[in-house]
Amino acid sequence: MLLLWIGIKAVSLRSVLLAIVVFASVPILIFGAVAVSLYADSERQRAKRELQESARGIAQAIDSRFFGIIGVTAAMASSPLVRAGNYEAFKRHLRAATEKTNIQFQLFTADGSPVVDTIESETIRQARPGVGILEKLTSGEPVVTDILGRDSLEGLHARVAMPVTVDGAVRWVLHAIATPAHFQPILNDPGVPKDWIVSIADRDAVHLTRSHNNEKYTGAPLVPLLAEHVRALRTHVLETVTYEGIPALSATAYAPVTGWVAAVGLPRETLNAPLRRQLITLGLIGAILTGTALFLALVLARYLHRTMREVGTLARQAGAGSPVEPHPTAIREVAQTAAVLQNVSIELHNQTEQLRVLNTGLERKVEASTAELVEANRKLIDEMNLREETEIQLRHMQKLEAVGQLTGGIAHDFNNLLAVIMNSLHLMQRRMKRGEGNVTNLVGSALDGAERAATLTKRLLAFSRQQPLAPVPVDANRLLAGMDGLLRHTLPENIEIEMVLFSGLWQTCTDAPALESAIINLAANARDAMPEGGKLTLETANVDLDKTYAARHPESEPGQYVMVAVTDTGTGMTPEVVEKAFDPFFTTKAVGMGTGLGLSQVHGFMRQTGGLTNIYSEPGVGTTVKLYLPRYHAAGQGDTSLPEDRGTMAHGTGQVVLVVEDDADVRWLVVQMLEDLGYAPLEAESPQDALDKLDATPLVRVLMTDVVMPQMNGRVLADKAVAKRPDLKVLFTTGYTRNAIIHNGVLDPGVHLINKPFKIEALARKLAEMLDG
Repeated sequence: MLLLWIGIKAVSLRSVLLAIVVFASVPILIFGAVAVSLYADSERQRAKRELQESARGIAQAIDSRFFGIIGVTAAMASSPLVRAGNYEAFKRHLRAATEKTNIQFQLFTADGSPVVDTIESETIRQARPGVGILEKLTSGEPVVTDILGRDSLEGLHARVAMPVTVDGAVRWVLHAIATPAHFQPILNDPGVPKDWIVSIADRDAVHLTRSHNNEKYTGAPLVPLLAEHVRALRTHVLETVTYEGIPALSATAYAPVTGWVAAVGLPRETLNAPLRRQLITLGLIGAILTGTALFLALVLARYLHRTMREVGTLARQAGAGSPVEPHPTAIREVAQTAAVLQNVSIELHNQTEQLRVLNTGLERKVEASTAELVEANRKLIDEMNLREETEIQLRHMQKLEAVGQLTGGIAHDFNNLLAVIMNSLHLMQRRMKRGEGNVTNLVGSALDGAERAATLTKRLLAFSRQQPLAPVPVDANRLLAGMDGLLRHTLPENIEIEMVLFSGLWQTCTDAPALESAIINLAANARDAMPEGGKLTLETANVDLDKTYAARHPESEPGQYVMVAVTDTGTGMTPEVVEKAFDPFFTTKAVGMGTGLGLSQVHGFMRQTGGLTNIYSEPGVGTTVKLYLPRYHAAGQGDTSLPEDRGTMAHGTGQVVLVVEDDADVRWLVVQMLEDLGYAPLEAESPQDALDKLDATPLVRVLMTDVVMPQMNGRVLADKAVAKRPDLKVLFTTGYTRNAIIHNGVLDPGVHLINKPFKIEALARKLAEMLDG
């Protein structure tokens, strides 16, 4: 009846397609499939969440069980019986605890020798934890082992090791035995479905107990996929196959404290059974609807196929330029399309000829334009390569100029200083040969030259950010106030000093002497910029540097800083001079009036300490140098930035100091200094010689060692010496070191260091500080 209606009445193609869609039930089936798929996915996600939550709950229960054992073990370990060495009474104490808690105990000495136990199983008694457990117990906290005694079901257990300390040292280790029975109540929790497979495993993925086939698989590792998952510390749900060959969804969780593992498996059949029933029902309904829809769609498709095939034939004819003769059809759109194709075929033939002519001319133009572009591109590449080579040569020349300026400045200053030292010593030698005793001025001149050379070396290390720093919490207000007398001594009377100290100033953590030296350098520069006098202002403030400021100053980081500003009313600097102010040996002073290392030292120190330096200057007005020191956030730390005592030099009282130095001349001088200070020095030319003399001389109080030595550096020597003599004090000496006792430019905690060259006064203060402390 439908075919007859189509044959006698023209209908649109849309009507035919609509009829197919109406009778096709595919959308309904797709909707149903998607709905079931979403429902199935939702059920899987719910099951995964439930698995994961159950695993976490069991993991927490594992920790709770261990906490109970730890509590009992801690109570036993605190018994005074064991510290008194009354092992028999302590054993009775342990047996009473075993009867109440069902926990077995075993006591070892610190070297691993068993003392007493309440263990009935010889297999458990002979089991031992892995090596290294004593090192883990040095913190005073208990240690939970992995599973021991895996060779037999009878000996399977884990241990809680509790240190028993005397005077801060571990003397005994009390072990509590955790058997599978201690964790069986977790598996019997009514909240866990009976068909779920629950396992409790150690950190090495080995079963301690299991809810199904416990005796068969306890002591064995988890299934390989799950074991690999556990050892990789992953916790998401994964597909596994149990030891029984059951496909399952498995989830793992780690006990937050002990790190033991709870594994929960949901059999795939338990999850899939409800979904399978729904899919079968949907499949039956879909089959009926699909059969009916396919039958109706087939009838309509045949008629539509025949009509569209005729349209395709017409289109091919029109595309080939052949005349198109449309055939009658009952579909209105198809008839209209055939008429259009007939007109198009005529126009297409005419336009094809025109396009052929145009295409020939266009190809010629494209070829010409392409050749021009290739030539222009080649010239551009050559120019870019030439510019890049020029820039590389320019950067190389700039680097060579900077290195030349640095080395030239160093050579100039050191030659001047060496000339002073050498000429003073030669004159002393000549006068002493003639028997003249007036050499005091020459000695002072040589010492002054040596001190200036040492200062120059320190400035070079500060510029290169390799000076050793000992940062401490510093109150900049207090440090500046304490420098008032020093500054007034440094500056002439025609310079007025004003301090503007910010109330409520934050603390910073830095090397106080290095900061003091930086401020003195800035004050000296300000003095030289005000030859006719002026005003020097020292100011502090709390500042927040935002991202906008950091973007304008690439060396800075956003954050909170303590600012120390030094402002003068001197001659000021031009922008060109400000740009080079931090360069080493750059100075606007006359020859012999300055090294040009003052500002570069300040800049190097600030970068090493994590801070920032900025200069603001205007010719004829003055200069402000701002030091930004990172804020120190730690609470409860007092200010330790007070200047060191420069009063009376402390002397020794015959204490033995072992001097280790591979340079014989330096070693001889240090020994002479120690003897002059009242100490009893003992020499060692090598680290091994020092260890031998340390064994032979028990009265050695201080080990004074160079850091950089052949065969063994000073830090390794100190570690070996302190291992022999824990009460031994160690003083390191060095002229330069990168990584033995200094890391990131900061001294390691607890390290005492005196930099070469050092004065006898500095050595006296350092030794007194170490021995009195």
